[in-house]
Amino acid sequence: MRGRRRRGAEWMRGREAEGCGVDEGEEAEGCGVDEGEEAEGCGVDEGEEAEGCGVDEGEEAEGCGVDEGEEAEGCGVDEGEEAEGCGVDEGEEAKGCGVDEGEEAEGCGVEEREEAEGCGVDEGEEAEGCGVDEGEEAEGCGVDEGEEAEGCGVDEGEGGGGVRSG
Repeated sequence: MRGRRRRGAEWMRGREAEGCGVDEGEEAEGCGVDEGEEAEGCGVDEGEEAEGCGVDEGEEAEGCGVDEGEEAEGCGVDEGEEAEGCGVDEGEEAKGCGVDEGEEAEGCGVEEREEAEGCGVDEGEEAEGCGVDEGEEAEGCGVDEGEEAEGCGVDEGEGGGGVRSG
């Protein structure tokens, strides 16, 4: 994830960001935080002192956080297919937010997925939502390097309609 200028949900590498699917965001509030220390929410990956559920590699964690659980219901499922919740890592057909490398996922914070619905889509083409990173023909705000994007806060986006680019 390489986006820096995010408005709304999904700050990629954004510190103190509010929303879900925050990648490498410290002190982030929301869900689907990847490598976020002291993060509040669910789906925290390798997050120490995290409050919520879905802590990956977290001992004595309170909440849910199924590791490698298939067809699991909840949040923070790691490598769980057909999982419902948030913070799904490498989960296909997952519903929720903070999905990492999840195809056909509904929610926000989807990384490396095409035709994603939600916000914070990383490298997702034809994505609807906000915070799209390198998404072509994306609708929303905070599009990073997205061509033909509609929304606000477009970063290095050609042909984007919004407040301003760059």
